[in-house]
Amino acid sequence: MKFKTGIEQYCRYLAMARRAEATIESYKRTLDRVCGEMPRGTNWEKVTVEAVLDGLSRHKSASATRNREVACLRSFSRWAFEAGHAQSHRLAGLPRQRGCGSVARALGETELEAFFGAMRGSEDELRWRDEALFALYASTGLRRTEAVELRWKELDTERGQLRVLSSKTGRSRVLQLGPRILALLERYRVRCKGRPEGAVFEGRTKTGALGVWQINDRFRHWSREAGLEDGGVGPMRLRVSFATMLYEQSGDVALVAQSLGHRDVRTRLRYVAVKGDVAGAGERLMKPLGLG
Repeated sequence: MKFKTGIEQYCRYLAMARRAEATIESYKRTLDRVCGEMPRGTNWEKVTVEAVLDGLSRHKSASATRNREVACLRSFSRWAFEAGHAQSHRLAGLPRQRGCGSVARALGETELEAFFGAMRGSEDELRWRDEALFALYASTGLRRTEAVELRWKELDTERGQLRVLSSKTGRSRVLQLGPRILALLERYRVRCKGRPEGAVFEGRTKTGALGVWQINDRFRHWSREAGLEDGGVGPMRLRVSFATMLYEQSGDVALVAQSLGHRDVRTRLRYVAVKGDVAGAGERLMKPLGLG
């Protein structure tokens, strides 16, 4: 199998597996860049860990970014092997970089009050959508790409549950929601006249859903309105805030990992700065904000 041809097939596989559009685009950029560093027409069976590391080293990246690239390449290699396109998992030994610190700093209570207060005191026509979006991040630890993929039919208000069908790990999970975030989402659904098959958070993309870049832009907008710095990581800070709150209350590493959708409990160490009711943690995070 030619490396270039394999990339196209792999992206189709990811789409069929309902991986987020943003994730597929990110994986394709990484694979195309590594493929471009190799001789034209390179066969995947000729690719080695050493050659990939050499290609990666030509582009300076932060540890977190490099590890995401490694995860992408390992995933591609495993797919090629399992799909019968290679006789072995070529990049099983591709090493991760060590010493990757916290992704972002959790927002404190005062910062959260200022952030959401900026929306409540605004006349911005998008503030209802944005308040529901960012409150959902803060109360569930949802990923940015997972919010993009949400549809109204996946929200069960009777059970207080939200099924996340598309996630970074390729698996689905059910999030338990508290009454405040449920009330906020229901208020937003009435205002936007949400349809069961429609995107929860509508935006200017070909799927009709809000794009990741738009989410980042809106987070920066409200951070400026609240007099805060977004730290260059956008709404990731809300995910970190949720993880920190949950860990402080439960002390349960496995619970935090499960709630964030991590397969490896060690990954959660990047998300917490410091017993286990997930919905309760989200509710307590929202309570001082006067949301819902």
